[in-house]
Amino acid sequence: MKKVFFCCLVSLLVLFAAGVKVEAVSFTIIAKSGDTIAGKTLASVGLNTATLNDNGVAAFWAGYSGNSLEGIFTQSSLLVKEGDTIGGKTLTDIGDSIKLSLNNNNNVAFKGSFSGGTGIFTRNNLVAEIGDTIDTKTLTSVNGQASINDSDNVAFQGFFSGGSGVFINNSSMAAGTGSVIGGETINSTGGTDNPFIDASGGVSFRASTNGDGSIFTPDSILVSEGDIIDGKTLGLITHNVMNASGNVAFRSNISGGGKGIFTTNSLIAEIGDSIGGKILTDISGSGGMLSLGNNGDIAFQGSFAGGTGIFTQNSLIAASGDTIAGGGTIDIFAGSTSINANGDVLFGVRFQDTFETALILATVDAQPVPEPATIALLGIGLAGLALLLDNFLPDRSTKFKTISAQSFL
Repeated sequence: MKKVFFCCLVSLLVLFAAGVKVEAVSFTIIAKSGDTIAGKTLASVGLNTATLNDNGVAAFWAGYSGNSLEGIFTQSSLLVKEGDTIGGKTLTDIGDSIKLSLNNNNNVAFKGSFSGGTGIFTRNNLVAEIGDTIDTKTLTSVNGQASINDSDNVAFQGFFSGGSGVFINNSSMAAGTGSVIGGETINSTGGTDNPFIDASGGVSFRASTNGDGSIFTPDSILVSEGDIIDGKTLGLITHNVMNASGNVAFRSNISGGGKGIFTTNSLIAEIGDSIGGKILTDISGSGGMLSLGNNGDIAFQGSFAGGTGIFTQNSLIAASGDTIAGGGTIDIFAGSTSINANGDVLFGVRFQDTFETALILATVDAQPVPEPATIALLGIGLAGLALLLDNFLPDRSTKFKTISAQSFL
């Protein structure tokens, strides 16, 4: 009897420990050509521009009116459009190739053009334009990707005679060509996926020093090529990201072969890892395909034998061959990837049969979903308890009927 009691107790303990391991993912098409949002019929959707905030709002560039006009949309509204006047400048073009930045107040930072110039804008303000002088540096051009925090502070990369730098609003250059940080002299701030600003106004960015790449803050070197993290020696560092807490993640080649996703102190995933039953054969190196949520989750695009997928460090979110209701079967993944604090993931796809593209929002259901093995375990545990009670109850006429595990399957 002791053995029976021990077995049924262990079964039930394992049941409660394992009963919430399955996550259900639902897919929603956010935008595709032909959709009408805020009275505008979309002619094309910029998959590379898409981003997601913690409220589940997605922002993306789209062309409308036969692609003769363009704007920045959410799934239910038009935030900014060509022809709008912001900061005294009437927009004639909105950048359509670089990932946008959207804060939790639905304010967006983007590159826009106007008659006679180009600048960095938010929905309501001109942040900086070519010709502005910031910290003695006169801007000759600006990079397309800017970053905005919930206080509406904006960080962007600008170029000037003799170099480039990371600027905050129109007030200061955080660092640039010639800056000495951690004993290293910056040659150039580079990469289309730079820089990032956190909730407190701190910035991080990738820059080169004498041919080597590192990720910096204005005061320190966070990580450099040649550093060793979890036994892996970093090679070329690419595609860094930062969340509102100032945590940083990045993709890096690994010395001796391989690629991985890292934080500044740990290896998150590498080629050869098995995630969601798929063994990674590659980790995408394209800009915008890596995202770090404010809850610490990391989303990225990766390949496996026979297909590609959207992964987090713990699960496979979607894979080629999956079917999206209202769209079709996923052929390939395209454009940027974005994850929010709820674990929801935004990504772009092309469908097999129609070759149409669309933005997809994957929503992770946090409710417990019992696995078949868990249900069977419940049956075993109950059967054991029933057997135990059957042997100990003094009145044999009131014994419990033994419950078969098969009845739960």
